[in-house]
Amino acid sequence: MAGYMDLKTRISIEIRGIERRKALYTSTIGSFPLEDSPENRIRCLRDLLRLGIDLPNYPQLMDMGGQFLEDMASEDTGIVKRDDAFWLIGKELEKPERPPGVEPFLWTKDYLEKEGVKPSLGLKACLTGPFTLASYIKVSESPSLFGTALMKEDIVWGLTEALQETFKVFSQGAQAVSIDEPILSSIVGRRILFGYKADSIMEVLDTLAKVSPNTFTGIHICGRISPLLAESLLATKLDFLSHEFTSIPENFEVYSPQKLADGGKVLAIGCVSTQRAIAENVKEIKDFMIKCLRYGNVLIFTPDCGFRNLMPDGSRHKGYMVAMAKVGNMVKAIREVRSLLEEV
Repeated sequence: MAGYMDLKTRISIEIRGIERRKALYTSTIGSFPLEDSPENRIRCLRDLLRLGIDLPNYPQLMDMGGQFLEDMASEDTGIVKRDDAFWLIGKELEKPERPPGVEPFLWTKDYLEKEGVKPSLGLKACLTGPFTLASYIKVSESPSLFGTALMKEDIVWGLTEALQETFKVFSQGAQAVSIDEPILSSIVGRRILFGYKADSIMEVLDTLAKVSPNTFTGIHICGRISPLLAESLLATKLDFLSHEFTSIPENFEVYSPQKLADGGKVLAIGCVSTQRAIAENVKEIKDFMIKCLRYGNVLIFTPDCGFRNLMPDGSRHKGYMVAMAKVGNMVKAIREVRSLLEEV
C-alpha cells in the first residue's frame, strides 16, 4: 500500500491551508450483512471501489467482538469460549502471543496489493476497542453489563495492551484506524458508570492512539453522545470523531465548529441511516451534507454505523443491496456538493 502521502499529514495540511475550499471525503464503518467468506469479501471490496469510496474499511463480515476474542480464546490468555459466550477464567488476563483480530485486514491488504488497486485515500482498519471487548466477556451469570469484564478496569487495560499489537499491524498498511467503541455511549451519559473516570477513559484511548502517532486515528461511537462524552473525546489525542447523525441529529448539539477546531478534530458524519431498509435519495443526502459544511474545512461522510444488522425480511442479500445503494448515493451526493463548492 505504498505510494500515499501520509494521510494524517495530508489532513493536517488541509485543515490549516484551505480557507474557502472544503476537503470532503467518504468512508465506511466496516460491517455489511454478508456471511464471512473470501467470495463475499471480494464482492464487498469490488463494490466499494467501483462506487468510489475514498477511504474504505476492510470488509468486516464477522462479529466485531468475536473477531478479536476468538483469537484470544485460542491461546492461554484466560479467555475461553463456552456456548457461544466468552468467559474470563481466573482473575488476570494474559497477553496473547499473536496480535488478535488482524486476519481480515491482512487478507484485504494482500488482495488489494495483488490486484494493484489503491483507494484514493487508502485503506481504513477498524479495531474493536477495549471497553467494548470487555462488555463481551462474562465474569458472572448476571445478564447485565454488571456481569461483564467492564467491571474490571485491570482487564480493560489488559485488552488495551493486546490491542496495541493489533494497532501496530494495522498501521503497517492502513492509512487510518478507527477504534470502534459503541459501549462508550452507554458508559458515559450524564455521569460515568462502572466506576470509571473521564481521565481513565481518555488515557486508554490515547494509549492506543500513541502506538502510531503518524497514523490518522479516530473513534466510532454510535448511539446518543452526551455532552460529557463529547467533552472527553475532544480532549483526547484522536484525530477524528465518528458518530450517528442521520438517525440521531441531536449529536450535532454536543459539538461546535470552534471546539472541533480548537481540538484539531475532524468530524466523521453519519449521513445515511443503517437502520432504515430504504436508500435515501441523492438530493436528500446532498442537502444534509450542505448543512454540515460549517463543521470544518475537512469532513468525512460515512453511513451512521455498520450495516451488519440491516436484513429486511431476514435477507442478507436484500440488506446488502440496500446498503450498497445507500453508499452509492452517498458518493453521488458528495460529488454534487464538491461541484457546487467549486462553482462558488
